[in-house]
Amino acid sequence: MELLEFDTTTEGVKLNQTPLSATVTEASSETRDLVNAVHQARADLVESLCDLDETLLEIFLESEDPLAVSAADIDAAIRRVTIANQGVPVLCGSAFRNTGVQPLLDAVINYLPCPADVPNPTVVVPGSGSKHPNQVVTVPLVEGPGRLCALAFKVIYDSRRGPMVFVRVYSGTLAPRMTLINTHNREKERANKLLTMYADDVEEVAEIPLGGIGVILGLKHTRTGDTLVDSAAVSGGSGRSPKLAALPKLRGLEPPPPVFFCSVEPHSVTEEKALTQALNYILLEDPSLHVSTDPESGQTILSGMGELHLDIVKDRLLRDYKVKADVGGIRIAYRETISRPSGDVVVEYDKEVLGKRGRAGITVALEPREELADSDSDPESGSAVDRGANSIDVSELFDSLTQEVPDREVVEEAVRAGIQQALSRGELLGFSLVEMRVRASHLRWYGEEDSSPAALRACAVSAVRQALQQTTCELLEPLMNVVVQVPESYLGPTLSDLSGVRRGRVSGLGADDNTNTNPSDDTESESDSSGLYGDYGGPSSGGQSGLQVIHAQVPLSSMVGYSSALRSLTAGTGTFTMHLTGYGRMTAQQKKTVIQETRGY
Repeated sequence: MELLEFDTTTEGVKLNQTPLSATVTEASSETRDLVNAVHQARADLVESLCDLDETLLEIFLESEDPLAVSAADIDAAIRRVTIANQGVPVLCGSAFRNTGVQPLLDAVINYLPCPADVPNPTVVVPGSGSKHPNQVVTVPLVEGPGRLCALAFKVIYDSRRGPMVFVRVYSGTLAPRMTLINTHNREKERANKLLTMYADDVEEVAEIPLGGIGVILGLKHTRTGDTLVDSAAVSGGSGRSPKLAALPKLRGLEPPPPVFFCSVEPHSVTEEKALTQALNYILLEDPSLHVSTDPESGQTILSGMGELHLDIVKDRLLRDYKVKADVGGIRIAYRETISRPSGDVVVEYDKEVLGKRGRAGITVALEPREELADSDSDPESGSAVDRGANSIDVSELFDSLTQEVPDREVVEEAVRAGIQQALSRGELLGFSLVEMRVRASHLRWYGEEDSSPAALRACAVSAVRQALQQTTCELLEPLMNVVVQVPESYLGPTLSDLSGVRRGRVSGLGADDNTNTNPSDDTESESDSSGLYGDYGGPSSGGQSGLQVIHAQVPLSSMVGYSSALRSLTAGTGTFTMHLTGYGRMTAQQKKTVIQETRGY
């Protein structure tokens, strides 16, 4: 056992390691209390591991002394428990103060699995319609060239090197100058250089082997969470164009839809290029950020996961990229839906663009999802539907068509793209349309030249927009699933605030499983008071009452600024988490208020 002391004068770079005495009696008077506490913590750790790992339990039973278990046996047990998902190692430290970084990196090496320790990763191979659904297949752990499959788990923009793409190789070997295909956006890219990072220092390497982690330079279109494969392996090495529809995708990031947005405008026309370039770099790094343009005002709109998220993006634009721009206030990204069916709307599209005629016809019908109810209703009654998904049905698209269509998959994809484009902007305030069923049928097709994918897409957009004119749009607000942890003494004010001021619906209330609020025996509780390392209960420990957990569904508009409010209510002891659970209808007064705030009248 060692005592680790971090030198604050070197910002944590230097680490002093001092061996501790094996027994309390051997310790000096200055370190006796510390050694006693360390021995107790080690005993608690061994006992906790014995409950999860039979191998360590057998070692412990040989001596029945937790201090006799070697550090190597403890490390091996922690690794087995971690890989089996039976426990999570927790280390102390502070990134802000550069304290505890070295033990954390050692723990990554010692405890986290390599590819051979876990089941092979799986990829999703996209299908080509209802008759050929998506397939989930296992990635073989093949070393050497070919069969490359890598995940871009992080992207950082460097002003000198450009985008630095951090990858983990799950199959094959990554080599410099290799041509890769991004299976997300179907772009071909070349890996110019491969690097290995050592903090701020870099080392150019000849390859990144199976299971390795490294950095690729030269990729311009790869975002965080994208899958990269070898183009030669996909095309069979013949140079032919690969069938991009069947490219595999590793399980990457799946960020929920953004719920906050703000506008950003450059100070002058000359600053537009710098703003666009900076946003493109940030989008490569952060897939949860969305950038769009308001068609009415021409403003650039940033959409993100929360207030802090957008604050960080704004700070990076102004401080890191030195963009001269004005950033508007943060607002909530509401959604729109329809209140009644539109009926069948028949549309014929016939236009000439740049001397090329586009012609197509389609029938579209819109229906609201029945599950949607008021946001102020009981959350268990189905008021919130999972993240506002839309359903697009093209199963009847070719039913009345007499002539043969060469590639039906291309036609279906163009129609779907047009419908999704039309649903991106509602009729009421321009928010995205959600919670709808869209049925496209009775396609009129006039040959490959006239009924091109662009014409089909434009026809679908026009059909949906005309169908929206036949119904009424309603405003929806995001609903959040909120989990609040507070000491029991602050439970009343917190509940009152959630259910009253914030229009929340409490769905559950109980004690935190990690706290011992009702000890069954006073003597046992007193004797176990030294075992803080095994049964630590968070802020409630040390004389306060136990933690209580509140589960509630609250409109996002009521959660703005809740972090500061909760700290005030609980004297800084309360914590909360929240995630998007769906969307709910707003009352007439709430709708009127939002319209006035958005339109300004």
